[in-house]
Amino acid sequence: MSPSRGRRQDQQLEEWKVARDILDKYDERLHDLRKYGFSFAVGLATADSFLASGVISGGTTITPEVKLAVVSVTFVLIGALSLLDKHYQRIERGASVRAKQLEGKIDLDLTRTISFLYDPGWMRQNVAILYLMLTIAVGALGVAVLLPNVLLITLAIIVTAVAAFLVYRSVSWRGTELSLWEFDPTNCKQGDKICIYIWNFREKELLHFDKDEPAWQIVSEDKGALIVQEGKFEDETWIDPDGCYSWELDTSKVPAGRYKIRVTSKAEAGRYLFMQRQWMQADEVLTVSRP
Repeated sequence: MSPSRGRRQDQQLEEWKVARDILDKYDERLHDLRKYGFSFAVGLATADSFLASGVISGGTTITPEVKLAVVSVTFVLIGALSLLDKHYQRIERGASVRAKQLEGKIDLDLTRTISFLYDPGWMRQNVAILYLMLTIAVGALGVAVLLPNVLLITLAIIVTAVAAFLVYRSVSWRGTELSLWEFDPTNCKQGDKICIYIWNFREKELLHFDKDEPAWQIVSEDKGALIVQEGKFEDETWIDPDGCYSWELDTSKVPAGRYKIRVTSKAEAGRYLFMQRQWMQADEVLTVSRP
């Protein structure tokens, strides 16, 4: 192994540790959010039930409009909890994707094994159902509190339906279903090896490519659109979820200069992202320098 490749693997190992730390931290935050958030929302809904009599201590009468406003505040709380829940899930999703990529390069399997044995879609669906049930329960409580005002009851039913739809849609969102192309590294010297990966980060869908299907091209920026190297799928290929397919590009015969890396697979047209330091949907740039 070359010294530069060894340093690269050390950097990847450190990045993997950071990704795992982010996963641990946000998993704990998500656990606390659901535990305390649900408890607070249920407590607030219980307090709403005391509005049914329409009278509080001292004989003060509560108008139906105030009752509706209090119930609406509970809906807002549930909505805020669902949005924060999804925010944490998205951060976890990003860290998990990156950890899986790095594990494929440094021969680790922790994150991929957890994803295989623990179905995130199952848990996400159940959490969405819990948020939905809580929203409907608060709506039913609101209807009971507003009896016998037909107009406000109708309004409460409409608000409940809208809130339930938005909450369920927010929490059940699966995230970006994507295939991810990665070129590592994109700055190198002549003679270095470049690894080209396509990762499948769709939860259920297999990626399929035909035999001899074009995959990518290295195009010179200095000499117009001259194709310097190109890759294809040697056989009919199926890529499992969280799996990858890779090529190794030898740059010993690639002249020094700047090149564009283009994805040419028809199956992936418009459905891929590049991964380097940032996410892009334009051509990736490869720089080859003299040794």
